[in-house]
Amino acid sequence: MVGDVAVTPLRFTGEFLTALAAADDQRAIADVLAGELHGRLRLDGVLVHEHLAGRNHTWAQRGVMKPPVAPRITAVRSGEHFAGGFGYAAPASPRWVVVCSRVEPATEDELAFLATACDTALVAAAQAGRVTEERTAARTGRALVELGQALSLEHGEERVLHLLTLAVARLVPQDGVSAWRSDGDGFTLASAHGFTARRRPPLGTRVPAGALPPDLTASRRLRVLRREDAPALVRGPLAGIVPIGEREGNHALLVVEREAAPDAAEEALLLGVADQALLALANERLLSAQREALSGIVACLGRALALRHRATAEHSDRLTSDCTEVGRVLGVRGEELRDLAFAAALHDLGKIGVPERVLGNRGPLDAEGWRMIHAHPALGAEIIEPVGALAGAAALIRACHEHWDGTGYPLGLAGEAIPLGARIILACDAYHAMCEERSYQAAMPPEAARGRLRELAGVDFDPRVVQALLTHLAHADRAAVPA
Repeated sequence: MVGDVAVTPLRFTGEFLTALAAADDQRAIADVLAGELHGRLRLDGVLVHEHLAGRNHTWAQRGVMKPPVAPRITAVRSGEHFAGGFGYAAPASPRWVVVCSRVEPATEDELAFLATACDTALVAAAQAGRVTEERTAARTGRALVELGQALSLEHGEERVLHLLTLAVARLVPQDGVSAWRSDGDGFTLASAHGFTARRRPPLGTRVPAGALPPDLTASRRLRVLRREDAPALVRGPLAGIVPIGEREGNHALLVVEREAAPDAAEEALLLGVADQALLALANERLLSAQREALSGIVACLGRALALRHRATAEHSDRLTSDCTEVGRVLGVRGEELRDLAFAAALHDLGKIGVPERVLGNRGPLDAEGWRMIHAHPALGAEIIEPVGALAGAAALIRACHEHWDGTGYPLGLAGEAIPLGARIILACDAYHAMCEERSYQAAMPPEAARGRLRELAGVDFDPRVVQALLTHLAHADRAAVPA
């Protein structure tokens, strides 16, 4: 009752509740609240504000809010009155501050309506925030699983870091993402994505460790640096930096350029991405060490073969190069290409068990000599089979004297039943044998040897392998001609 006039208390409408229920995120809810307050309280302007993750964030605004706004936000947050308006500060998360601008002061009923409307909207906003967090967590989880699967298929640190920058550029808003590989006393740019041409740093750029904050890799956390903090690393005004591995275990730095610091959800995502990358890089270094050890084993066996029969060892070196190139032409990749290279290098390893009188024989071999020659592929495979990582190479060595028409040895395999790597070794080995002086034949001119390959395509050799070998040899001929 105001004087003799009865005043109906303010109540928000069903449309307000329906609109809140339909809004699916905090920004939409704040806009519904601002619209309700602006109309029902006849405001000049209304602002829904929150100090979020170290930044001032405006969720919604209706009407005109004349500056300065910051002092009014501070007054509402501290419960103080201010001229030209009133407001409401949420006591719990989300900690919205609602600033209302109006010349007339608010009545008690209007303040009560403001508080009730804000509390109702805040309940909806809190629920929407939880739903958003759950969706973000699910999306982050899926993204990390997909990234982990993709990283597991990559080989080489450069490829892992390249995929990492592409993934981060897709997952978080950014103005550029770069990955800097640790090289002991500094960092070298290995990959960059999303930069403008003016800001893009050239690959291979190196930053000494002394030019960076000393604790940058001290712990698993995101650091926000300004350009003046690390001008060699940060190209824009601000960047979030995540170490991939800590202290002595650091492998790289992930640098995400953007205008504002990442929020809590983005920080969690970037740390998860860094963990995935750390696992991939650690595995890659372990695999690299294993590959080096395996190459050492092959080199030792090659030296043993050289001591036993130097001409055979020199032939294997040349053969390995040709087999690898022909394999690439035919689509052999990854571990299969590695197996092919190892098998080519060791394809004659079994000749260690063949007496020199047989290998150096200048006349026709007797039955016993042929038995030893036919046994050498299986013997070579048996020598390296105890090394599990050479199992693929062993299978190729065992089959590298099988012929396309099934007349080869030791198993009499034919056609596609012969492993592709073994078919490649057979054709390349035969070409080199024809072109080299042997105890049992004179060297053949290269063109004659290539003609012989064509004649025996479909008989001894896989026609597709012969074509790939001839193409490779033609390219090698052109490359050898002086410009």
